[in-house]
Amino acid sequence: MVIIHFRIHSVVERFDLEESSVCNFEQKIPLHLQTISETENFQMFTKKYSSYKLELTIMDERSYLSNVHYGLIAFNHENQFASTYFHIDSCTDEITDKEPIFLHCFDKNSDYRFITHNRDDVISSYSNGSFCKIELDPWRQSLYDYSQVLREKMDKLQSESMAEEFDDYESHMIFFTEMNRQGDLSSIVSSMVHGKFDDQSTQEMIKKYEKQYGNLPEELLELIENRE
Repeated sequence: MVIIHFRIHSVVERFDLEESSVCNFEQKIPLHLQTISETENFQMFTKKYSSYKLELTIMDERSYLSNVHYGLIAFNHENQFASTYFHIDSCTDEITDKEPIFLHCFDKNSDYRFITHNRDDVISSYSNGSFCKIELDPWRQSLYDYSQVLREKMDKLQSESMAEEFDDYESHMIFFTEMNRQGDLSSIVSSMVHGKFDDQSTQEMIKKYEKQYGNLPEELLELIENRE
């Protein structure tokens, strides 16, 4: 038997949407839950985590595409978390997610975090023996490790910026330019990690980066050359 604890967040501001694009949903929650429970992702998630504590969060996101957000979180006693989500239109009662599957793994002890819509990766995690871990091939794992290095660099930049007082425009621009560069680079690497190296969107990101900043870093070029 799967026991799910509920937590409902307060209603958010609706901004200036047309009245027809926002519908009341409170009475429809049972219907929405029934719709969600029939999805493959829900069934796989609850099957994997049926023996753990599950929590369902409901958030009013009607300020964006009339959506109601349903988040499902599983956690154990070792500070490990697994989550997925669903969005349902408050007027049509239909699921609006473009990607049918999603998984977010987080280990608070090791700071391991992986978020993916990749179907093969999610199914692999649901079926392996770990609580929540995406198993990558060696090349994608090397890219993931590199993404963590980039994350540490960005964290260091932010820490240094908080400790320093930028008293001139040039210093501000140098900092923000470097943060933007690292952010663009991280987006490229993330796309590769998720198996989208050959996708047009990834190649366009690379071209945009090269046009704005020059060649990709040597360490990343070496990783790309090792692609099988």
